[in-house]
Amino acid sequence: MKANDREGIEFNDPKTAAEREKLATICKERLGLTMPALIDDMDDRARKAYNSWPDRLFVIDKSGKISYRGGVGPGGFKPEELKAHLDKSVSVVPAAADVPRSRQDAKAAALRASPRLVGSFVMAPSLSKWARRMKDYGVRFTWLMIPWQAVEPEKGSFRFEKVDTTIDMLIELGVEVGVHIMSRSKWATDGPPQSSETDAVSTPPKDLEEYGKFVSTLAGHLKGRVARYSIEEEAHADGIYFKGTPEQYMAMLAAACKAIHEADPDAIVQDAGLSSAALGLLLADDLFKAGKQAEAVSFVNRWFARYGPARGKGEAFETADLRDVEKLLSDPRAQRVFQWADLLFDNHDAYDVLQLHYFAPWEQIPAVTDWVRGRLKARGADKPIEFWEFGYGWDDVKTYDPEAHARDEVKYLATALGEGALRVLSWQFDDYAARMGHPGLFSSDVPRPAAESFKITAAKLNGTTASERMNLGADVWGYRFERKEGWVFVLWSAKPATITLPCGATRVTVTDIKGRSSFADPKAVDLTISPVFVEK
Repeated sequence: MKANDREGIEFNDPKTAAEREKLATICKERLGLTMPALIDDMDDRARKAYNSWPDRLFVIDKSGKISYRGGVGPGGFKPEELKAHLDKSVSVVPAAADVPRSRQDAKAAALRASPRLVGSFVMAPSLSKWARRMKDYGVRFTWLMIPWQAVEPEKGSFRFEKVDTTIDMLIELGVEVGVHIMSRSKWATDGPPQSSETDAVSTPPKDLEEYGKFVSTLAGHLKGRVARYSIEEEAHADGIYFKGTPEQYMAMLAAACKAIHEADPDAIVQDAGLSSAALGLLLADDLFKAGKQAEAVSFVNRWFARYGPARGKGEAFETADLRDVEKLLSDPRAQRVFQWADLLFDNHDAYDVLQLHYFAPWEQIPAVTDWVRGRLKARGADKPIEFWEFGYGWDDVKTYDPEAHARDEVKYLATALGEGALRVLSWQFDDYAARMGHPGLFSSDVPRPAAESFKITAAKLNGTTASERMNLGADVWGYRFERKEGWVFVLWSAKPATITLPCGATRVTVTDIKGRSSFADPKAVDLTISPVFVEK
């Protein structure tokens, strides 16, 4: 062609993949293309499969399926048709309330300096039974789910009686309440008809503006009584609590953030909570992509050892080799988690606090909090974190160890608070989730040893305002907490050890997890696997 002659385009048909790659590179450079270019195999299988001659437009959705197939060019080459398809099928995340970064940073700093609280949870129908006992054992924070249908059963008709009764009861007992706002409605969402206000799955609203009105009305009604709002519950787990795309959820989060802050500027907005399984996948994927395959296998084995699909039935998760990890990380559910996390960290202006759920070994909590903060920092964000669900799990009901549970209860709470979490909520207070491998602090009406160790931890750490991770030896774990009454250390060791505690005191009081106290010389504090509290 003359046009090709003028442009100096004269190449032999490539015979190898390397020659084809070289031509593609020249094409990109001469045309100034910045988008990725894919190279067909030498048998031209992609060209044949898509029948693109001479040009054609396709859209591949997140599940890997073709959602749009344009006609064969040039007559069927219609970019405007493609745009209409994308506008219809892709949710654009609206901006959250336009809050200056300086104000966001000031709010984050104020939150970090505020008193930290220890909490626990029971299902709403059981709250009236357990609320008084929760207070007696030091629970200072819990959460409720509030479905849209429960407070606005018909458009414009709000009913807050049940919500008010429960929240007022908890506040009277000195228990702070957080709320998961759930988009579950018979009339306002795109999902299948809801049979009741407590159906398990939320779906995106038909109208984001209508959703914003609901959230604003709820936050305005609860102003002064509720300060923390979580938008949905583990929404990244497709179809379990939320059925919708990551983009649809981010649009809801941004709309809810704006509505809540307009109704109550002091309110604290949180995401749906990254699950323990999701966090494990994210950290394992980072190791894998960094070329640390052996470390990725080891990490997955440790992380999911007590968090397999059959936990509580004596069938612990086990990864045999690298192929198992590759399969785990390439699963569509894992890929959804990776997409979700990227969007969540990118859209950090749509929440004040990042929420984590955690049931992996307590030893991994520092790595998790460091990883999360690193991902936020890479986006120029600095958000506090909270654990709204976390705690002990067993591999086999027959081998459940109440004393190990009691020790680990303290380690989970102290480590999470020590790493800077503002709220830590032990899952759970009663035995509701025991069948899933989560033993409660109480079995029927009888406190387990973990209930007593929880009570002591709550008494020592509720209201602390700062913490510091201590470096006291290779096998020693320790955190120093600041509180109104003075400092308190929480200490334990993987092996028996005697340490010198840098505290400036000549005598300290040591309290074990059963509540027994004795005096000690801070230059010779004895430690074992069972945590102790050390204070003046």
